[in-house]
Amino acid sequence: SCISISKFMGRFRFLYTQLLIGIACISSEGCVEVDLTDKRFLITHTLVQNIMGSTVAVLEIADYLQHCGASVEVFAGSLGLPMSEEFSKRGIAVCADEDKQYQLTDFDYIWINSQVFPLSLVDQLRTVPQDKWPYFVFNHMSALDFAADEHPYLYMFEEKLSSLSVFVSEESRKALARYFEQKIEPTALFPNASSDAFSGCGRPSKSLARVAVITNHIPCEVIDAIGLLRQSGLQVDHIGAGGEVKLVSPEVLSEYDSVISIGKTVQYCLMAGVPVYLYDHFGGFGYLDSHICELAASRNYSGRGGDRFSAERIAREVVEGYPAARTWACENWQRYSRQYSIAAVFPSVLGQAVKKNPEPFSDAFLNALKASQRFGFRFYSFWGEKDRYMWDNEKLRGSLREQAEDFDRERACTHLRVSELEDRLTETQETLRALRDSETYRIGKVIVFPFRLVKELVIRIMKGRIEK
Repeated sequence: SCISISKFMGRFRFLYTQLLIGIACISSEGCVEVDLTDKRFLITHTLVQNIMGSTVAVLEIADYLQHCGASVEVFAGSLGLPMSEEFSKRGIAVCADEDKQYQLTDFDYIWINSQVFPLSLVDQLRTVPQDKWPYFVFNHMSALDFAADEHPYLYMFEEKLSSLSVFVSEESRKALARYFEQKIEPTALFPNASSDAFSGCGRPSKSLARVAVITNHIPCEVIDAIGLLRQSGLQVDHIGAGGEVKLVSPEVLSEYDSVISIGKTVQYCLMAGVPVYLYDHFGGFGYLDSHICELAASRNYSGRGGDRFSAERIAREVVEGYPAARTWACENWQRYSRQYSIAAVFPSVLGQAVKKNPEPFSDAFLNALKASQRFGFRFYSFWGEKDRYMWDNEKLRGSLREQAEDFDRERACTHLRVSELEDRLTETQETLRALRDSETYRIGKVIVFPFRLVKELVIRIMKGRIEK
């Protein structure tokens, strides 16, 4: 059939692409793997605070480097819960002081996200000899207009300094090329490779029972689909903003048979062997298979390039497409574990870095760089304050929800107790009524009547004597 031929060609294109990548990697001198033992890294980022894809990527890189025997420090524009705890649990030092004093010579590599560069290092670009500089790696995790910090927004900064520029996808590399005044080399793809702990961690059952919707930006049609899936008897949990806010770990992923998500979570699922239904605020493709995975991967599994679905279609496809999606996921998790393993990808990507020997930076350029970094740091601090407010507000809302639920439970218990007492009172009243209406009761009244008269007479006589 046409569908079968199309699926065959899609799988052929995917395998052919992977073969070309493998051949290129084998034949390229730039794919020499770096021994990370005792290497010194500084990783910069916008903020280590809320759970978002870029911050999780920094966490996984830093954690991986430490396990390889490297030393790691993280510099960020803002620091706060809940992500600060995740870094702390792993022993990763994070600094959010814009005046922190660093030395270029203290690091072998500086991995730069969002062009965040500590102020103390700017002047050293003027004073420290270039042969003492570390490798500068610039990372770009999005090409979307609203993610402006992921763009090369500081004019000529990256072109002059970059030892290597890495991009999350080919789509991003092509889209961001127009921001560079000069062609930038070398470049590489770094598709947010993940911890090997996700490899094969999935335990999807043969019959669909548990579904996770993992997103910080859930669209209305997915909200409605959750309701439909729950009505059909499935357990559906929302993890992310508006639901339960927590880090997606291998342990969390292993609790579910199927996942609805985009981005980095899709890679987790592919590595884990968990069926993943790719859909979110950009639309999507539905359950991934070999036919559509190549296109989805080229867009960083964002859902761009797919279609908008109705809630009814999402709910129906999640259920009806599960058996085939489970089979495909279980058959391909090893392949994707190799493709997205940070242990396999990171050293070879880093091995492509080449130190630049740029012309000396002018005073005007360095002064502008320092001013822009100070401006950027204060924006990230404001961003962090806003997120702290939202985090505290969400915790307050959660507390109020718990109190409301406790009140509703107590009110229900009180209503039940009142109802039980009313039933017992009704039963007692009916018993008394039946007793009064009984023949025994009437005979008893006649029998005790003379005794009542005698009692009343005695009471009157005694009362009269007392009055005399």
